[in-house]
Amino acid sequence: MNTCIIIMPIFNEEESLQKTFNEWQNETNKYKTEWEFDYLLINDGSTDNTLDLIKKIQLSHTNVKVIDKINSGHGASCLLGYKYGVENKYHYIMQLDSDGQCDPAFFNKFIMKLSQGNDIVYGIRYYRKDGILRFFISRILSIIAYLKLGRWVWDPNVPYRIFNTKTVETFISNISEEYFLINVFLALHHKKSSIGYVPIVFRDRWGGSPSLNTFKIIQHGKTFIKQLQTFKNINL
Repeated sequence: MNTCIIIMPIFNEEESLQKTFNEWQNETNKYKTEWEFDYLLINDGSTDNTLDLIKKIQLSHTNVKVIDKINSGHGASCLLGYKYGVENKYHYIMQLDSDGQCDPAFFNKFIMKLSQGNDIVYGIRYYRKDGILRFFISRILSIIAYLKLGRWVWDPNVPYRIFNTKTVETFISNISEEYFLINVFLALHHKKSSIGYVPIVFRDRWGGSPSLNTFKIIQHGKTFIKQLQTFKNINL
């Protein structure tokens, strides 16, 4: 039996979380003869009714784990989730957004890629409905990472991804919580791993609004370039 923890960093998603959880729970139940899926819902200091909703979901589902913490950003939440997966010895760690943009219709292709021997499977957002700016930023991240570290990743910040835990546990403790683009830093560790890619469509959000505006994205991009300098010192 393969075990997998699905981590969902959450900030002010009271409008979309229940629907997102329900459809993913329905999807992963299709594989329950060979897989056991738990969900780790990480509340990143939400200021709406998200935490109450998370507790409600947990009460009615035994496979739901919850972490409630002060707001420290998406990257720190993701890193916390990956560490949880490693410490609790799950075979796989999957990451998803909680706003409904990650479509479970593609999940079967991820499972197929794993069965073919891939250690990591990334979604590639060949079409995304969250704006051309975010698509452009994602490609810039790929180029910058390649120029700085010599690694090319097609969609380095995609939230739709699954790792064999063994590929994570060798380096996860060396990654600082200061790295807010943890998706990118994890993606850059793929040199010794077998990688599979699945073309996906990134849907519209089901509610709420993105936590990052254009100004914040640009500022984060500048910080990311600076952080790559220290990342060179981490054993890749």
